[in-house]
Amino acid sequence: MSSPVASPAEAPVHHIADFEPLGITEIRTRFDFTPSPHDYFALDWWRYCQGELGLYEYPTSEYVTALTSYLGKRVTELAERADEPVTILEVAAGDGVLSALLERSLIVANIPARVIASDDNSWHRVRRFDCPVECLDYREAMYVYNPSIVIGAWVPSDFTPGFRAWPSVQEYLLIGRTLPPNIPASLAAWGLRLNERGEYVVCAEPDYEREGFQRRNLDHLRPLQINYEATSQNMHSSETVSFRRAS
Repeated sequence: MSSPVASPAEAPVHHIADFEPLGITEIRTRFDFTPSPHDYFALDWWRYCQGELGLYEYPTSEYVTALTSYLGKRVTELAERADEPVTILEVAAGDGVLSALLERSLIVANIPARVIASDDNSWHRVRRFDCPVECLDYREAMYVYNPSIVIGAWVPSDFTPGFRAWPSVQEYLLIGRTLPPNIPASLAAWGLRLNERGEYVVCAEPDYEREGFQRRNLDHLRPLQINYEATSQNMHSSETVSFRRAS
């Protein structure tokens, strides 16, 4: 079990160079995932993941490795058609932890990609990590960096129309909880809608299909994902979903 942590304003800034993500087995052993009787959170885990680290999605060591493998293959494919290194842009990246870990992992794998984290800091969050993050909203970041791949993890609203409209974007990844969606405004992003009974149903023709993108659930990543809401009853509620521009 973890010990109580400092309040958000007092939480220390972690050096990303020293941060080694925990593996799933160690996480399950170290933390109590029993949900609080007054909330659906497991407070022990929530205090560490959200309270100390400020993370919505914890980048387990297994997840970073598997996502790096996936991105490495995609970068190799896209690089064959590009005249310059492939750029991976994370938008609404918070402290940029995922981008920093992916960049480190891609370098080790000798994959020639540029990884950029961006966030407009509109939430005025207290920083918990010293990762480099460009202070740009997603539109500005896409204009500046012209990415081939965009990553959005627990984004605060539906940015995906902008992703699809940007000519350089060949693929975007959404990371988060899909049922129910972590942000109600993101229903259309996942290709869902509410019916007259208030139930989540799949759209007959999602916006992404109509705009020339194909969805692919990266199901092999789901067992490797743990978000800040994880409990003993629901450990792996997050998903990673790819949307690729049809060739």
